[in-house]
Amino acid sequence: MAKVVLLTLGFEEKFAVRALVRRGLEVGDLVVLITGPIIDKVAKAINYVKEFLKYFEGIDIQVFEVSEVHEFTQAISKIKGLIKELLDKYEYMIINLSNGMRALVVEVLMATTLLPRELKERIIVELDTEDGKAIVEIPKDLITIINPPNLGVKEDIIKVIIEEGGEADIYTIAQKLGKDETTIRRQLETLKDLRLIELAYRPLRARIKPIAKAVINKG
Repeated sequence: MAKVVLLTLGFEEKFAVRALVRRGLEVGDLVVLITGPIIDKVAKAINYVKEFLKYFEGIDIQVFEVSEVHEFTQAISKIKGLIKELLDKYEYMIINLSNGMRALVVEVLMATTLLPRELKERIIVELDTEDGKAIVEIPKDLITIINPPNLGVKEDIIKVIIEEGGEADIYTIAQKLGKDETTIRRQLETLKDLRLIELAYRPLRARIKPIAKAVINKG
């Protein structure tokens, strides 16, 4: 299978082009340009990269706009979903964080660290120094050692709450999962301690927090 080269992109295209030349491209590879809101200067950089890629045969290109870049957890969840989807189709991924909005760069890195370990093993994360004289590759051991919590049945609870529109009572959750309310109550209290949900009492109801959508493996 081919690879994905995912590049954060802002007003300038030089780091993106440099990364593509350095890594090399083969037939079937995919180049993904991930941007914040696409304004004129960003569109110009995108078009430059597209023109550059015309010199290569059999290379696909995809532009992924993160319009909600200022909504940190929402952006992370969206980017995480993209990376997971791409790794279902391609053998491995190179992520270059040398360009683009600083918030976007951090969001891409955070989304990567929240992936399951088996996916992170197939990712290389790098960035150029400002002067372009060196490449810093983030050690894979460092990325893989940072793991989201193993939620188990608590992840199923989060998914039910999301499916119910972001809020659900204990009875609905127990019914959906086929569990007794005592078990669900205990798990909800743990999720509250993890700051993934908020609880209201009498009757007990759970409301999802944005960070929960970024943590779970639903994407």
